[in-house]
Amino acid sequence: MEGIKRIKKLSQETKDSSLKKVADYLITREDMNNRYLNQDKDLNKMWKYIVDKARTQAVDGAAYIDDEEVYGWAIHYWDEPEEDLKKENKTAKKTTKSKAEKEASSEKENKETVDKTVEKEQESVQNENDIIFKWKGKDVTRAQFNSKEYLSW
Repeated sequence: MEGIKRIKKLSQETKDSSLKKVADYLITREDMNNRYLNQDKDLNKMWKYIVDKARTQAVDGAAYIDDEEVYGWAIHYWDEPEEDLKKENKTAKKTTKSKAEKEASSEKENKETVDKTVEKEQESVQNENDIIFKWKGKDVTRAQFNSKEYLSW
């Protein structure tokens, strides 16, 4: 049970109560004893892995993650080779980044559409030769209306 002892020792070195709670769960998993002996891994790296996973689920910077899911991520961290975790993390960051890029692109397209619509409206408003109504059977342009020329007909 050297792996369990290692987790207990690492747990005593941290002051983070959430991390301690996860470590307490890990200690109950005797089936993972040999995995905990991997010297390339520790509780702080595990915690960073868990936080990064939670960030991928965040919406507007907030996420609610069940304890069971956090425990699952912790077990996954100790169960998988470090190279696989790094690949997984890079893929998650790309997915998150591309989602943000898509939202920014969509927002830019919306702004361009609004700008074009406003521009068209302004063009039609600014055209002095546009007929805007009839007066005594004659067409009245914007220029004639503004100058009140039509009133003398």
